[in-house]
Amino acid sequence: MNKDTQIFITGATGFTGSYVTRTLLKEGFTNLTAIKRASSSFDLLDGLENLINWVEASLEDHDILDEALQGMDVIIHTAAIVNFKGKDKRAVYECNVNMVHDLVNLALKNNIRKFVHFSSIAALGRAGDGEMVDENTEWVDSPLNSDYGKSKYQGEMEVWRAAAEGLDVVILNPSLIMGAGFWHNTTPAIYKEVDRGHRYYPLGSNGMVDVRDVAKAAVLALDDKIVNERFLLNADNISYYKMFSTIAKHINAIEPTKPLTKTLHKLMTNGTRLLELLPFNLPFSSQQLQVLNSLSNYNASKSVEQLGMDYLPVEKTLVETAKIYKEAKAEAKPFGILPLI
Repeated sequence: MNKDTQIFITGATGFTGSYVTRTLLKEGFTNLTAIKRASSSFDLLDGLENLINWVEASLEDHDILDEALQGMDVIIHTAAIVNFKGKDKRAVYECNVNMVHDLVNLALKNNIRKFVHFSSIAALGRAGDGEMVDENTEWVDSPLNSDYGKSKYQGEMEVWRAAAEGLDVVILNPSLIMGAGFWHNTTPAIYKEVDRGHRYYPLGSNGMVDVRDVAKAAVLALDDKIVNERFLLNADNISYYKMFSTIAKHINAIEPTKPLTKTLHKLMTNGTRLLELLPFNLPFSSQQLQVLNSLSNYNASKSVEQLGMDYLPVEKTLVETAKIYKEAKAEAKPFGILPLI
């Protein structure tokens, strides 16, 4: 697309959205408009916020959104609620399903050329333990599917429905997105948890990808020739033990040494379910814990062959983010930022 394409971004001040926005600016896109709440922080934009046209509203403000989308060419929708707590289930579905429904309808109404939707591997089907999941794996109802995963799957159905009605779409399904951000939420919070010195490590594995690669995929998805496609984004499949050990080593924390056996895993998950009935602020939810011993592996070859992705090694991402975490901790900063590559 031309660099003067009018692009509208949701979630631009958040973890993934800030890297997408910064990458678009680095690639020379000059007409970026983004939505933000009055309370949103610009910290993750690294001083580039003045290069963006801001609309102060929420995704629930349909009239404001409708007006803001007039004349736009592209919507990049990164905003979502990543939450696995049962008490927040209603808010998760409202944001990840109902607001997607409304946004694609506004895109159709305003003749948007392309809608780039950020989904998740949680919206893909589940293969057998250790088997590869790709873009063609069918969704199957399972007790291992979290409410977050179900909401992202249903949100995708809204996007595909809009595609059937004439909207050009691309869906991106990143695996566990790693990188620096606000250390108190989303995946950067893993660094604070490892810093607490947990002795136990889960026996499972997961796909992981650098947040900068995810942002690069969003830019590549703007290609006019890529229409009505889905791309799984994943740099590598690694064990949680390797992830936690690598992080611990490079932030000078206690490395995990004890495996979370099947019995301990069941006790912890069931115990967390009980604690969730009480007003405790738990670091993990039972929905997160229940999959930690699963071997989840993802095949991102389509994104390499058709989108042109060339992924950064996961270990490089973990080590680089660990360095930024240590620097932020020394300066008592609640966030960190990875430099774009």
